[in-house]
Amino acid sequence: MSSSAWAQSMSDASAAGEIKTIVVTAEKRPTNAQRTPISIAAVSGAQIARDGESSIAQVMAKVGAVKVLQGQDGPTFYIRGVGTGVPTGIGDPEVNLNIDGIYQSEPEFSLAGLYDIARVEVLRGPQGTLYGKNAVAGAVNIITNDPTFKYEGAASVGVGSYNLIQAQGMINVPLSDTVAVRAAFGTENHSGYLSNGADDANVQSERLKLLYRPNDKVRLVVAADNTHEGGEGEGEIQLTPPPPGFVTNPAYPKGTALLGNAIHTSNPWTSPDPATASRDANFHSIRAQLDWDLGFGVLTVIPAYRHYDYSCLSCWRSETDQNNYVSEHQTTVEARLASEANSPIKWLAGLYYLNSNNPSNGLQLTPGEDSFASTAGNTVNQFGQGLYTTNSYAAFGQATYPVTDWLRLTGGLRYNDDQKQENGFISSQTGGVTTASTGNFTTSKSWDALTYTGGVEMDLAKNSLLYAKVSTGYKAGGFYQGAAPDSYNPEKLTSYEIGSKNRFLNNRLEINVDAFYYDYRDYQVNYLGFINPASAFIFGVLTQNAAGAQIYGADIETRYMLTPNDQLDASVYPLHARFSTLILPGFFGGNFTGNTLPFAPSWSGNLGYQHMFDIGDTGTVTARIETHLETGSWVTFQHSASTYQSSYSNSNAYLTYETLGGKWSVTAYVKNLENAAIITNAQNGPAGLMTGDIAPPRTYGVQVSDKF
Repeated sequence: MSSSAWAQSMSDASAAGEIKTIVVTAEKRPTNAQRTPISIAAVSGAQIARDGESSIAQVMAKVGAVKVLQGQDGPTFYIRGVGTGVPTGIGDPEVNLNIDGIYQSEPEFSLAGLYDIARVEVLRGPQGTLYGKNAVAGAVNIITNDPTFKYEGAASVGVGSYNLIQAQGMINVPLSDTVAVRAAFGTENHSGYLSNGADDANVQSERLKLLYRPNDKVRLVVAADNTHEGGEGEGEIQLTPPPPGFVTNPAYPKGTALLGNAIHTSNPWTSPDPATASRDANFHSIRAQLDWDLGFGVLTVIPAYRHYDYSCLSCWRSETDQNNYVSEHQTTVEARLASEANSPIKWLAGLYYLNSNNPSNGLQLTPGEDSFASTAGNTVNQFGQGLYTTNSYAAFGQATYPVTDWLRLTGGLRYNDDQKQENGFISSQTGGVTTASTGNFTTSKSWDALTYTGGVEMDLAKNSLLYAKVSTGYKAGGFYQGAAPDSYNPEKLTSYEIGSKNRFLNNRLEINVDAFYYDYRDYQVNYLGFINPASAFIFGVLTQNAAGAQIYGADIETRYMLTPNDQLDASVYPLHARFSTLILPGFFGGNFTGNTLPFAPSWSGNLGYQHMFDIGDTGTVTARIETHLETGSWVTFQHSASTYQSSYSNSNAYLTYETLGGKWSVTAYVKNLENAAIITNAQNGPAGLMTGDIAPPRTYGVQVSDKF
């Protein structure tokens, strides 16, 4: 568990200084985190609000064995070195992101969920049986608060550096003995972290939930939310000096400032982008969850519809400007039947369906141009996918059987059937005249997979669990934009794990260990390349399957309540991740066999300490310091020049005053105390310049919260 997860206020512990029990829904039923045979990090919504964190990327950045990549279409995640960061318009993620149990294929939807939440759960390792496709690396669950049958409200306001203003609010009203409603909102605005104003925030989001509970057997929740995101969005810095000839014959758009090796300047947050980007994204969803106790089991049905539209004008990416337009319509239904909570055999079976269409189109300047106009000599590449549909079907089941009162066996299966189709084009125009084109291309393919899990659990003592299991994950195949052959195969991962979760010293000391070995096959590698026809000098993201990779490591996490007022936590995550055979064709290809996987440091870890000062009837003051440490790692699989992030530490400090009973609180914080320049991603442009993404610099702020 992460240092953020452990940074609970001292009111989260009992008067005797015990560590509080955390309830999670990782197995799609409420369970004690310490009795669940999964490596889990759980972060409470109360702690997220107190720390002034308003995005899932901020929360995930503190979770052990997790790396966060920021991109134009939202954050993507690597867990234990597994992830590819492929743009969602042309592929699927390796981490299964869910809000209230509903799969989010677009990571941008996480912006709509991080306010008035109960908790965030991060499940490390493949979760293919219960969560289905695209859970190769793990799953992330965002659980928002449901309505309750009591009047309550909450509000918080935060201000800080870079002109930060953020606000959240909630009001809960019981309309009758059987109906309650809950309305919530969240906003965040701040100036850009980069010199050109990019990496800013301009987000407004609202959510409405209705609870209907006519009796103790039936419970229905209906929810709708809406989110808008504007501003400039994600920007890039320059990682390498311009190649020879850049200054006299610039490959940048003409209005771009040419820099040296920007990451080594006095201000690493300097960007060569001319600061002309304009971003507009809108998200809407409506969903419901019915839970019906049938006596022999509980039926749960979760239908949902989501719509997403996005545009980014003059977005600077890999040396050139782009105009991108993406939309998505997604419908999902999950129905499952689970055993009663007191059943000796814990079982669950279900069906799942997903339908989505994710069309996209855009314009891309040829390096050296600075206008999208159809003027003489001006070359503009066009691309589009008028159709990109997915139909996914699944049936799954899992059961845990108690052999004795201390020994349990678990087994589960899931069958996935994925069908995808695309219809698009790519062309190049000079002066408004088409010089090269793929014409319309249409591709359709289907893939299926059987994923499974099997394990054994043993209670070594009242508060000690030992488990071992084999689990599999599956990520669907897909297409990249271009003429055939333009498809790639699914990824498959088999995980062998053994772990132990323990509490000692009257629940004051917690030690959890999970060791794993991954057999990773058909790793989907995304890289820059020329798209057919090559003569048009049209480049884009291509995808190929590597033979696989070998990954092994461990999650070692401890927490110790030294006294009822003092908490110490420490974690360490050793990791070995290497490609087996990896040879890519083309101008940008090469032999990368044996390379370390990107975003896979050999060692990483978290340290934290906090102390609570009791100030009598007034309340408490809690001081906390935490740091993340890791050894150097590559941010590209090619190990390209200037894409090695050296060892670093990233520390945060918090000081919180809270009244007795927690009615209101105020937190002052400083994040990234070292002002460390941390490279989080990198891209190689067609002219040979390496650009990258960088984590935020030092920031500070104050957060005031009230409950009423």
